[in-house]
Amino acid sequence: MTPGDIQVWVCRSSVAALAAESALLLTASERKVLASMAHGEGRRQRALAWSLRRWVLARALGIQPAHVVLASSPSGKPVLDQPAGGLDFSLSHTAGCVVVALAGQAVGVDVEQRSRRVRWQALAARFFAAEERDGLATLPADERARQSLCLWSAREAWSKALGSGVSGFASLPPFAWAGQGWRNPAAPDGFWQWQLDEHVLSLAHPAAAGRPQVFELLDFAGGLAARWQELQPLADGGLQACGRPHCIADFVDEN
Repeated sequence: MTPGDIQVWVCRSSVAALAAESALLLTASERKVLASMAHGEGRRQRALAWSLRRWVLARALGIQPAHVVLASSPSGKPVLDQPAGGLDFSLSHTAGCVVVALAGQAVGVDVEQRSRRVRWQALAARFFAAEERDGLATLPADERARQSLCLWSAREAWSKALGSGVSGFASLPPFAWAGQGWRNPAAPDGFWQWQLDEHVLSLAHPAAAGRPQVFELLDFAGGLAARWQELQPLADGGLQACGRPHCIADFVDEN
């Protein structure tokens, strides 16, 4: 990938149905960690999230998923640990949706369930800048909780791109309410937010070097083989399937 390339891979398929298939992509150590977790949706989400991350990175690097080597940065952020890297990635998951963003420079992604109940006053008081709270105050009362969740997602994605996490929220540049959504005045071309049926998806790319391509992974078929489709951003902030689904063969030859 070039520094300006940005890819976002979304998986909204049944977590329960795909988790068993996708677990074949994981390493023995990853499966061991999952085995230590309690059974349930959280464990299935984690299995699918880790698998999608490994699949996306393997596809970009042209290697098999099992050969992707991951490490942790000093701040604890997962990073590639191999000479052929040169990529940054970000992972987020919530009930019913997993997202991986991939770019040639720092990138952050966050996905939130739109039905999540938010105590927006407490959230705003603790985590939002004064300018952001002022922006929320201009909205109709019945919109403030929803837009607080969107703002939280925006700040989460930006903090991931900077590698600071939630602990670095206080140092983030404030977002501004732009009438129909949030924008980042510090990098107006480096932030995107979409409504994806039951979820809100935020993407941060501080270098603002390009525009993202959004893809939806429909199912795994072993190795790198999969079925996917492109999603096209709409003027109203949504995402819509563009064209017919595509199939990827397990084409990697590392010999």
